[in-house]
Amino acid sequence: MSSGYLLVDTPNRVTPQGGLPRRAGGKLSGTIIVHTSEGPWTNGVDALTSFLLTRSDYGSYHRACDWADIAVYFPWEWEAWQDSETNVWAVGIAAACRAADWRIMPADIREGYYRNMAVMAADFVKYMDEQYGITVPLKRITGAQARARVPGFAAHGDSGIHRTDPGADFDWAYFFKCTAQLLNAVSPETPVVKPKPKEWDEMATKTEVEAAAKSGALAALDQAAIPLYGRFKGKTSVNRTLGWAAEHAERNHANSAATHAKLDALLELVAADRNASKEEIAEMLDNSIQATLGDYRLNLERVEGEPA
Repeated sequence: MSSGYLLVDTPNRVTPQGGLPRRAGGKLSGTIIVHTSEGPWTNGVDALTSFLLTRSDYGSYHRACDWADIAVYFPWEWEAWQDSETNVWAVGIAAACRAADWRIMPADIREGYYRNMAVMAADFVKYMDEQYGITVPLKRITGAQARARVPGFAAHGDSGIHRTDPGADFDWAYFFKCTAQLLNAVSPETPVVKPKPKEWDEMATKTEVEAAAKSGALAALDQAAIPLYGRFKGKTSVNRTLGWAAEHAERNHANSAATHAKLDALLELVAADRNASKEEIAEMLDNSIQATLGDYRLNLERVEGEPA
């Protein structure tokens, strides 16, 4: 039966990359080491996983991610060979990119990395609280503090083994902000306000709903599609994603399906508000939005890129 952990279910047969129990009776201290894998971001986490399954030397993580996926390698309780200075009591998470990539990757790609890094971090923070009653603060600690088993987040580059990751361009403040949003289930800047029930004469008219559908939510979808479309079309400063798109058509299809599922869900919400069918609401779509989403779909589904 599968455990759900990639390097547990399919271990590296040449050089095992982790073990349980931890050596020397080691216990989790709440220390987490942040890495970059130092492979090009265009290769993604799949390439990193393939490397970890076959590498002949030691080096692994508990979790790793790219902008779209998270690879779960070991349970937090396992010892992974992620930082020789702290392996016995710490855990490691990694972005499948190079430290130098943060400044050159497209903005939407970088956003995806930070969001997935936050998912991994939040999972560990919650685990330590639930299993050990240890609070892991969302703050960066020094290498010396990491070696002293202080709870918190340390850069692999702060260890004593001549590393530089996750690099000077890694945005710690934004990483912690994204993590806090997940832990709080809402942005700290956006308090939850219970909506006041509307009286019948405050409710939207048919004309207002139609206008909102065109100029509001659907226009937002239009804007959301543009950077994703541009990413594969070569409209970004980094065109290497075209090679990735050619090699990962299956993932592109999945992204396309997810986008259209969101559009379908939006149509259902508007239809429910209007007491109409999805087909009737779909007819309200502006032609330019339809064209944008159509181009986005075709572009995601193609398996070969065009020159920029």
